[in-house]
Amino acid sequence: MSQTPQDSESKRSQLDFLRGELHAHNHRYYVLASPIISDREFDQMMEALMGLEAEHPEWADPNSPSQRVGGDLADGGDGAGAGLVGGARRRTALPAAAPGDPPPAAPSLG
Repeated sequence: MSQTPQDSESKRSQLDFLRGELHAHNHRYYVLASPIISDREFDQMMEALMGLEAEHPEWADPNSPSQRVGGDLADGGDGAGAGLVGGARRRTALPAAAPGDPPPAAPSLG
């Protein structure tokens, strides 16, 4: 069964909607530190976006939330130094450091 133009338009609209929503949620999470959805909800939206992008590679966009690290929004959002993180946002729990404390040791990868 082939797709109709209406199916394609609907999927494109859904893809654009998800990108906009995920950009807004990334901003609230990383810049404002005020998320309004759970990580699970975010991940479900990201999975839906990644599925649409895989189905329609012609709609690829390097600024898609699936191609960016959410925290790069704090550096002006230009993506400098950002890379693909498998689409899911990552939270890293680091202990708060007092002024003058040495930085925490890097975790062992082995």
